[in-house]
Amino acid sequence: MSRLRMALVAYVILGALAYTTLTDQKIRAATLLILALFAVKTWVRRRDVLHLGGESEVDAAPELHRSFGAENAPKDDKKIEVGVEGPM
Repeated sequence: MSRLRMALVAYVILGALAYTTLTDQKIRAATLLILALFAVKTWVRRRDVLHLGGESEVDAAPELHRSFGAENAPKDDKKIEVGVEGPM
C-alpha cells in the first residue's frame, strides 16, 4: 500500500471519527473541512514526492529562493551587524 493511499485512508478514518464523536454541527463541519483541505493538499502535492523530471531537491532550491524575491537580495556575503553604536 502506498503512502498516499495510507494517508487518504487515515483522513477518511479521522473524518469518520470526527463525524461520529462531535455533536456540535459547527465544530463538526469545521473539523471535516480542515481534514478535507489536508486531504486535497496531500493529493495535489503527491507529484513533489515522486520527484518527476529527475530534479533533485538541491537543484530546485534556487527556484525556491527566486520565488520568495531573493533576486533582489544583495549579492555580497557581508554580514550586517545590528546593535547600539552609542549611549542612549
